[in-house]
Amino acid sequence: MKKAIIAVICVVVAFFVIGTDLFVNPFVNWIEKNQKKSSAPRMMYAMSGYLYMVAQRQGKAVELYRKAFKWFPGYKDEGEAHYRIGLYYESKKDYPKATEEYQLILDKWPDMGQRLALHQRIERFRAYQGGG
Repeated sequence: MKKAIIAVICVVVAFFVIGTDLFVNPFVNWIEKNQKKSSAPRMMYAMSGYLYMVAQRQGKAVELYRKAFKWFPGYKDEGEAHYRIGLYYESKKDYPKATEEYQLILDKWPDMGQRLALHQRIERFRAYQGGG
């Protein structure tokens, strides 16, 4: 019985992850072809990137966010996307890349950086690397 439950859970997770690609890839292609539509940036940030974050596909989310930065520079959700990318790099213990993202937030959105205590995080990363 336990093996059957584990197998069902594995199949559901696999369909969820594969289904994410089956849904998101055509969606991103549509956005790329329709960048001039007013809903395109919102859809790119909210749907594509967030969906991959939920599906634990943060590497793919980073790739999609980078496309969003290129296609829709200055969009209102850009700061949040950089924060998510920083969290991803932080979880991978890639502190130089996390620092880069957090510093960008501090430079472009200082209120957000203060609210998230990003100065303290950057200092902690430097301490981890022996530079603090």
